[in-house]
Amino acid sequence: MTETIGMAPDITLADIDLLLDEVRASAARVGAGLGSLTDVQAREPSALPGWSRGHVLTHLARSADVYRWLLTLARTGTEPGPRADAAALNRALREGAERPADELTARDFPVARIRVTDLDRAWTLAPAGATVTGPGHSVLAWFAGRGTGPRLRSDVPLPTPPGWPLPPAPGWA
Repeated sequence: MTETIGMAPDITLADIDLLLDEVRASAARVGAGLGSLTDVQAREPSALPGWSRGHVLTHLARSADVYRWLLTLARTGTEPGPRADAAALNRALREGAERPADELTARDFPVARIRVTDLDRAWTLAPAGATVTGPGHSVLAWFAGRGTGPRLRSDVPLPTPPGWPLPPAPGWA
């Protein structure tokens, strides 16, 4: 018998494992491409009309806020607060795209391994640095700079995640 997930009987654990493998491979490709990004390269045009590479990286980073909002809505059934309007999102994208390459790529973020206990998953991010362990929502909130990580464990004091272009949206805890 194939084990399925909750109310989505057509999604199996094997499907999720495959999807997570694809996400990890994609993240590794992005990370490999960012390893040598310079400030000049970050300002160069991307394949998206009107967007620099810095815009694309900011867009990727800011998507964590959206996923946190959606996951909270899915978990609680209640919107966790107002969503940013188009003007605020555009401002965050502009301001974020202007950051130096080392901030855009967070090269100096010293985390070697992440272990997400409730998903029974672990990811190696770098050859050296802290190992951070805890529930997925706590890891995500901490990485997104929206949580202090009280439910996380680390073999060294938790490093401070890179700053985001804007503070949390009004109404977010």
